[in-house]
Amino acid sequence: GFSCGLWMVFHSLLAGAVLRPDAISALPKPPLQIVRQSVQVFFNCKDCRDNFLAVPVDEDDLGSSKNQVLWLWKVHNMATARISEEEHSHSALAPPRPPWPTETACPRCRTDDGSWHTDEVFNHLMSFYDGHHDQVHKMQIPGIMSKYEDKPVQPIILNVFYFVVCPHCLQAIRLLIQPLLHAGLPGELLQVSVLPLYPPLLQVDQPEHCAEFPPCQLALAPICALKGPMPSPVDSRQLVRGVDFAACDILNTVGGAEPSESARQDCADKYGLQWDGEQGLKVCSEGVEGFSLLRSRLHENLIKAMEQLHDHEGFQEPPSMPWIMLDGKLLDCHSDGSSCSIATPAGDGQFVGSLLEMVCSKIPEPKPSSCQNPADLLRAAQDALRRNLDRTGSDASSKSLNRSAPGAACENCRFNLGSFTWKPQLLGGS
Repeated sequence: GFSCGLWMVFHSLLAGAVLRPDAISALPKPPLQIVRQSVQVFFNCKDCRDNFLAVPVDEDDLGSSKNQVLWLWKVHNMATARISEEEHSHSALAPPRPPWPTETACPRCRTDDGSWHTDEVFNHLMSFYDGHHDQVHKMQIPGIMSKYEDKPVQPIILNVFYFVVCPHCLQAIRLLIQPLLHAGLPGELLQVSVLPLYPPLLQVDQPEHCAEFPPCQLALAPICALKGPMPSPVDSRQLVRGVDFAACDILNTVGGAEPSESARQDCADKYGLQWDGEQGLKVCSEGVEGFSLLRSRLHENLIKAMEQLHDHEGFQEPPSMPWIMLDGKLLDCHSDGSSCSIATPAGDGQFVGSLLEMVCSKIPEPKPSSCQNPADLLRAAQDALRRNLDRTGSDASSKSLNRSAPGAACENCRFNLGSFTWKPQLLGGS
């Protein structure tokens, strides 16, 4: 559309200014100021214009052509985030608009902690906008140019909610979700959210109540490990590390066991997360931040999923945990990870394939190599889980892993969210 084309023009102009300092020196003012004046005079969208001009420009921003390029990049991402928030406020199923460039498009643009490496971002912007790359003009860069096409590629959305003491949730995380995140799938085509939340946590409204309720208290460390944007690209290092920690940690919490601090620290160390220190998982999970994250995720993510299941999918009672929702559709998966179906309130879904196979069926050609051998990845995950269960002695999970049957419910309760009420129900066996 017009707005996307205008952004392209502005980015290209500022990139060109870096390459032609001789021509820029003859201008009466810095190129960024010219861009801003053009928006002020010619851009008819008042909200867009006001938001753009409201972002301040200081002397440092105008101090070099490089800084001007980076200023416009930051403002463009701010606009993208604002539009994404507005779209999501109208529909919980609206696909997220991740900041650009994505990790897939520019792996070097992110540091180990997920923050921007601005020098690498600048290099990427220059290679993308300087007009010397035929692929840019041919619109053939997957996951990058899609944002400028009339009909952008909509990413697949996978939302996962699990219960930290539930054996079936352990199996789902270890056999379905963790292998998916390590399958080399493209982040621009698959967005994933994984959160240790289940409906009874909505009743916990104070930190002291959380401390007295083991399923809440045990969820704080993984919620801190998973505090990045949700959903995130499947290849996001922050997401992958958080899920790896959660998959390790649930081995210690399944069945309601109280994990030792050393066991949780071992999980953090294994996957490159900080446990001690001000930015560590321990401080987060034991302080205000962890509980605040829990409450915000409950209201921003879980309630929207509950409304989707009740209002759009017709579930009059809470489905059993875990909830694995692929493009808004709840899946029912065998406990060994071998097959999943689209869940229905009547329970008559047909099992069609593993989660990875279902996701791969939605990815256009050419498909990633992992889509050619999903059974091999599943077998490797099953073997790894059995070894871990043997080592930790988690008997309940070990026995249920040998049964190829859909997971039973862990716990369901009554919830009144204003728009609907789910009936009280307690199902046996977890």
